[in-house]
Amino acid sequence: MPIETVVVATVAPVASPTPTSSTVYASAALGYRVELPRPWRLACQSNGERPLGEAAVADFFTVVPEVSERWGDTGYPFDVVYVSVRPNPDRLTADEWITRGPLGGCCVAGAGPHIVASTVDGRAALMFSGSGASGEMFGVVLPSGDRMYEVSSVALQPPMNVAAMTAIVRSFHFLTEADRSALPRATLAPARSAEQVADGLAAGFNLRDNGALASQLGRCVTVGAHGGGVGAQASATFIEDLRRETETGLTVTVAPRPVLDYPPDFVWLSGLRYVRSIWTRPGQRPETVDLLLRAEGDRWYWAGTLTRVP
Repeated sequence: MPIETVVVATVAPVASPTPTSSTVYASAALGYRVELPRPWRLACQSNGERPLGEAAVADFFTVVPEVSERWGDTGYPFDVVYVSVRPNPDRLTADEWITRGPLGGCCVAGAGPHIVASTVDGRAALMFSGSGASGEMFGVVLPSGDRMYEVSSVALQPPMNVAAMTAIVRSFHFLTEADRSALPRATLAPARSAEQVADGLAAGFNLRDNGALASQLGRCVTVGAHGGGVGAQASATFIEDLRRETETGLTVTVAPRPVLDYPPDFVWLSGLRYVRSIWTRPGQRPETVDLLLRAEGDRWYWAGTLTRVP
């Protein structure tokens, strides 16, 4: 693949409103910062401040309000900017990563020939742009030690936020150790077992206490059915939906024991445990629903619901 060296890469001239203010998001865990024009914010499925491990992780940024952040199994339906960090044990350069490595993320793979050599934050990088099935794409790929960073934007059709998204990508900056040390330390939540979460869910549903239930949730909530579609939504949206259903007569009974594991062939549910519950709505047949449990380190949380279809 021929790569042209440029000083400035061009992007399709699609305008979006000029932001009047911005905030800085800095991740001590992933070692970077970006500037976010308001109302852009960190999306619920992001890595956040979880420590960087051996697996690929990413932070996502969205312009939609938290109460509107929900999607189905066809993909994320909003404009998005993401910072993906992948293991790069062979310390490949950006162009080696594209030609010999695992091709970064979907945006690089779909960018076609619109890839140019550039410099980002003082480091050699590849900058890409193009159009694909997901929408208008723009981003950069650059290495840092044994990690490869991909900072990408995907603007859906019609592209309304391209200028703001491009500005976020271009604002990417690696944090120095001094920068990281100066950031406020994230408060680590105390350890919590799967059994404690199960007990909390049983008590919360028994008391119809949505605040107690919210305290058991992670940032994003999986909602789906065995053998059917699976989606996700922000925890605030999920709790609001649950509140409305409770007000119209939904009752939920939880069996907090045993805490169960899925069979090994349920690959997409790997790492999840669950407890059984019965959801009863007025005038409808009761449903058996798995309450999904997941761990971040030594802290378990309620990760969502999976309905068992009769």
